[in-house]
Order: sequence, then C-alpha cells, then structure tokens
Amino acid sequence: MDNVSKRKRSNIMKAIRAKGTIIEKRFRKAARTLKYKFITNDSRLIGKPDIVFSKQKVVVFVDSCFWHGCPTHCRKPKSNKSYWYDKILCNKKRDKHVSKQLRHNEWKVLRFWEHSINSDLEGCINKISREL
Repeated sequence: MDNVSKRKRSNIMKAIRAKGTIIEKRFRKAARTLKYKFITNDSRLIGKPDIVFSKQKVVVFVDSCFWHGCPTHCRKPKSNKSYWYDKILCNKKRDKHVSKQLRHNEWKVLRFWEHSINSDLEGCINKISREL
C-alpha cells in the first residue's frame, strides 16, 4: 500500500523530469571532453535522443533503471503493480522500436543504463569515443 495520498503521489510523479536529469547532466559534462560537437534532446529524431552527434550519425540514450526497466536494478512499486508493469513494458517496447528505426536510418545507437554511468562513467564515454 502506498504511504502517501493519491494527490501527493500525483504531485511527486509530475515533478519527475523527462530531460535534464542529474544523471544526464553528469553524462553530458563528461561527453564534452570528447571534443565533438553534439546537441541534446533533438526532437527532429524519433525518441528525442539525449545526445546527438549529427556529423557522425551517433545517438546516445541515457536510460534510467526504473523507467526503462533495468533487469538488475528496476525496483517494482508495491502499489498499483499492473499499471507500473504495463507502463515499464511499454517504455521497453518503445525503446526497441526507436532504436530499430534509428538504425534503419543508418544511425549508430548507444544506450547506457543509469547504473553503468554511475559505476563506470569513463568506460561509457570511451565507448562513445570508439564509435565516433
């Protein structure tokens, strides 16, 4: 059972950012060390990738463990389980579709889990560097 009211939970969920999260800001700061020009959250591309290296046709997504259903770190909510199961499943399906469409259009797609960025930021940046 949820320990806050529905109104309070709604306000909490509304405050969750879709872009410009702390992990994204940290990742972008590290990506700037690559010395390649990039743009963020490009709405011209399907899925609005978090980082886009247009000239090299490389897109990067920063996937949070909760919202994108990390098999290791996604903590399932204890209330409203069916809603959250369906929501996260839809997010995972959308992620696959977006990646497939971008690859079809000859983009290189890189996805990094939040926990990977937290544990090995340098390794993630090195992977991008190899693709560029």
